Amino acid sequence: MNAQRLARALLCASALLAALPAAAAVPTLVPVHGALLAPGGLPVPDGLYEVKFRIHDAETGGKELWTEGLVQVGIKNGGFFTTLGQKTPLGAALAVATANGQAWLGVQVESEPELPRRVLAAVPFALRAALAEGLDCSGCIGATHLSPNLLNDFVKSANLAKVAVTGKFEDLSGKPDFSAYVANGALAEVALTGAFGDLKKVPQMAKVGTACGSGLAVKGIKADGSLDCTAVSASLPLDGLAQISNGLLQNVFVDSFAGGSIPIPDADPIGVWLQAPVPDLGTALELSVSIDLTTTSTGQIRLKLYAPDNTEYLLHDKGGDANVLKVTYPKPDLPVAGDLTTWVGKNPQGSWKLHIVDTKAGLGGNDGQVKAFVVTVKTLASGKLLVNGNLAVKGTVVAGGNIDATHGLQIPVGNVTPPCDKANVGAIRVDPVAGQLLVCDGLNWRTLTFLALCGNGVLNVGEECDDSNLTKTDACTDVCKKAKCGDGIVQAGVETCDDGNEIDGDACPKTCKVVALQACAIKEAEHPSYTTPAKDVVLCGNKYAPSNMNGACNAGWSVCRLAQWNARYPKGSFPGGKQASFGVDQTARSCGVWNAGAPVNGETWCCTNCNDGYNPWNSGKYLLADNGTTILKGSGGCCGWDTTFSDGSSSNMAVYCCRD
Repeated sequence: MNAQRLARALLCASALLAALPAAAAVPTLVPVHGALLAPGGLPVPDGLYEVKFRIHDAETGGKELWTEGLVQVGIKNGGFFTTLGQKTPLGAALAVATANGQAWLGVQVESEPELPRRVLAAVPFALRAALAEGLDCSGCIGATHLSPNLLNDFVKSANLAKVAVTGKFEDLSGKPDFSAYVANGALAEVALTGAFGDLKKVPQMAKVGTACGSGLAVKGIKADGSLDCTAVSASLPLDGLAQISNGLLQNVFVDSFAGGSIPIPDADPIGVWLQAPVPDLGTALELSVSIDLTTTSTGQIRLKLYAPDNTEYLLHDKGGDANVLKVTYPKPDLPVAGDLTTWVGKNPQGSWKLHIVDTKAGLGGNDGQVKAFVVTVKTLASGKLLVNGNLAVKGTVVAGGNIDATHGLQIPVGNVTPPCDKANVGAIRVDPVAGQLLVCDGLNWRTLTFLALCGNGVLNVGEECDDSNLTKTDACTDVCKKAKCGDGIVQAGVETCDDGNEIDGDACPKTCKVVALQACAIKEAEHPSYTTPAKDVVLCGNKYAPSNMNGACNAGWSVCRLAQWNARYPKGSFPGGKQASFGVDQTARSCGVWNAGAPVNGETWCCTNCNDGYNPWNSGKYLLADNGTTILKGSGGCCGWDTTFSDGSSSNMAVYCCRD
């Protein structure tokens, strides 16, 4: 900043200098406020400036009485504040100047010439009074010079005149002689007696036994002695409930509504928006808008606020050069344009929108962020009351609406059992010994029986679910556990079996769904002795040629691959079952009774290991190798499958089908 520009700016600042009121103790410091503006009227950049202050005994020339500086003065948004006398005491020098009634303050910024001087206000002259405190006193009488018996003759009741004790006029010795002014006969009797009863034209007094009506309070006494009454509601402010209740009751509430945060795009004329929704709170006593943002420079940020009725308020318009803007409108910060105080007395319900624009190109991307946008409303509630403490009621609480006990409703525990009679019907108490809740029916205290927690529709501790019923077979069981396969309960519409475990290969598969037996293309071809639906394996026996063996299986089924078979029946086990068990799920086992024809019915066959010998459940049955083309024939052994099967060796095949 060049010298001419700085001088003009400081000239504006010096014109605004003003001393604040002095403290009662006659301080030796003088506070000074000012503003530093650029030629265009805008604030100079924030920072520290070197300033020298001088006090002279004349507006120009004269004698320099006091000087201080250079002193570093901080400038913020063009304004500054400093205190004179911090380094060089003011008292003695200023006392000399004020003796002549004139003291002029000069200001010099850095190496610039001193600006035109300004006369000091009256407050600093109070420093002159401090001189009196140091004056010597000659001929003064102090408390130590007085005898403690000095007033004895004046305060002994025996030495007092009678009238001083009684206050009666007739006890006055040497009554005043008014004869020089008025004849004694012309004096009113009260002038001689001093008695109220001798007073004529008695002033009107308040009428005894009168009172203001209901809802009224005494405001004063009228000329005729009657009471001047006023309505209590007219004298108590709307928010005065806290005053008369010593802070225990409150119908004034302060609520804040946040609009979130958002990055500020660099040099984007479209800008970004934030929105703070305000519900229906009632009439506003106060309303404020707070904003906290960071940026490269507040000198390039413009903030506009739009109320629910679309009224526009210009909050900030490229002012200052700070990196942080933390403001609250309308107090302590004033909007550039618009008056937010007009919302007092109105309902601020609706959406409050903040528009943020970065007006100057920078590095691109985002230039800072709005960290917070909050609308705060102080309202006077007409349907809500806050009790700051315990509410003790000796009578009856009548609730026309709901009692919302957000933190629970606690019933006191008493050691004394109150009477249960017609006057106490419905009363509730807690038995402190049994820990039971009792209710009075008009004759006896009866114990309340509570329903089981499960089924009450409330998710209590230890419950996985609660669907408000005790149905055992729905999605939430009768013990409030989520239904699942393996819990031993067949879930209606979901499961067809549930044997209490998740083991595959037993009576109920791990899917808890039993598949229908019709796995063969021809129903009558299903062989019951070889059917184990739990494993999704069925033997289809008919006249199938190798070329059409896949035709043995129904839709959704196909000829078992060796890997599928081994997964279902490890070596040494085979499908169980007998002819009488057609359609009944059978468990695979290593020993079973053969009841399906050759070689001998009723004979027990075992395959506890692969070398046990003949296996009728394997012999002459067909699978496919894992490649899906090689046909495998059961060898009749407990574990083996013969891979030497050749086309045309059989046209009457029994094929094992597995579910896809």
